Amino acid sequence: MATISYRKAVVQDIPLIVPLVNSAYRGEISKMGWTTEAFILGGQRTDPEQINQLITEKNSVVLMCYKDGAAIGTA
Repeated sequence: MATISYRKAVVQDIPLIVPLVNSAYRGEISKMGWTTEAFILGGQRTDPEQINQLITEKNSVVLMCYKDGAAIGTA
């Protein structure tokens, strides 16, 4: 059985978060899922500066989700 865990994201997670979010919403891989915007928008969905702002902003929380130790999502 898979182990799912969650934790609060930290600044060191930014290099993991950016491609994870961008792959979910944009590009060819995203077209396999329901969250894609690839048919109406191009480019990146987010960048390191935006994620840094979300992580460090007061009263803001970004969560990381892991399955068996591998990052599979963020919210």
